Amino acid sequence: MNEKDYVYFREVAKCLNYTKAAENLYISQPALTKRIGDIERKLGITLFYRTKHSVTLTPAGRILLDGYPKITTSFQNLMDKAKLANEGKIGTIRIGLQEGQNLDEDLVYELKRFKEKYPNIEVMIACHPYNQLLKMLETGEIDFGFSLYFDAADYNALEVKVIKEMESYIVVSADNEMCASDQMDFEELNNHTLLIVGSGVVSSGAWFVKKQCRENHINPAKIKLIDRYSTLHLLLVLNEGFAFMNQNTWFTDSKLRFFPMPKGNTVTRVASWRGNNDNPVLSILLEEIHLFGK
Repeated sequence: MNEKDYVYFREVAKCLNYTKAAENLYISQPALTKRIGDIERKLGITLFYRTKHSVTLTPAGRILLDGYPKITTSFQNLMDKAKLANEGKIGTIRIGLQEGQNLDEDLVYELKRFKEKYPNIEVMIACHPYNQLLKMLETGEIDFGFSLYFDAADYNALEVKVIKEMESYIVVSADNEMCASDQMDFEELNNHTLLIVGSGVVSSGAWFVKKQCRENHINPAKIKLIDRYSTLHLLLVLNEGFAFMNQNTWFTDSKLRFFPMPKGNTVTRVASWRGNNDNPVLSILLEEIHLFGK
C-alpha cells in the first residue's frame, strides 16, 4: 500500500459510504470501488464488509486505519536519522588520549561544546599507550587522537595538527635530596638514573628524551628503560631516578616534584587522524573544535 492507496482507504473508512468518499476525493464512485478492490487484492485481506445498505470496516481494516500512520511516521523518522547519519549529525566519534596526558581546560571546553551542539552524536573517549593509540588511528579503531609529538616518522600514515607547545620538566621523587632547593642543579642529574618509557610503549620517546639530555648537557649515570607508565610512576615515587615530563596527570601528585627545564625545552601536543577516515562525524568535529595552533 502506498500513500495514495491509504488516502483512498482512509476516506472510505471515514465516510463508510463510497459515493460520499468519491465526491470528497473528486473521482467517480466506480473508480473508487475498483481502487479499493485492487488494494484488498494486493494486500490479500478484506478491508470492508459491504452490503446493499452499509459499508463497515473489518477487524483488519480497523488495524490498518489505526496503524498505517504510525508506520509511515516511524519510516520517515528512520529516513531522517539515516540522512543525519550520512551528514555526520548523528552517530559516534571515538577519541583517544595518550595515556598519562591531561584533558586540559581548552580540550575539555571544546569537547563539552561539541557535545552540547550535537546531542545526537555519542562521544566515546578513552586513554591508550602512545604506540597503541597511533596504531588504532591507522586501523580506524578510533577516529581522532590527542598525543605528544616526538618524531614525524611515528605519524607517517596520519594527518597531524599542532595544538600547543608544552613546557618540559625534570621529575623526581619529593624525597629526593635535590628537592632541598627551589631550583634544579642540572649537574646533579649526572649522578642519578634516567628513567625512560621504552620503545615498546613510545616508539621514539627514548630518542626524544636522550636528545633533550644532550642539548642540556645532562649525562645520567645510568639509563633504565621502563615497559609501562604505571611502573615509571612507581619508580619515580620510590626515588629510583628522574624523568622528563610535561604537565601530565602526575603534575599535582604531592609525592613528586616537577622542576621546569630551561626556556626552549618544550614538547608538542598534537591532534591526529587518518586522512581517509570515512566517519562523517569526524569532518564535523574538525570543523567545530577550535584547538589548533594555540
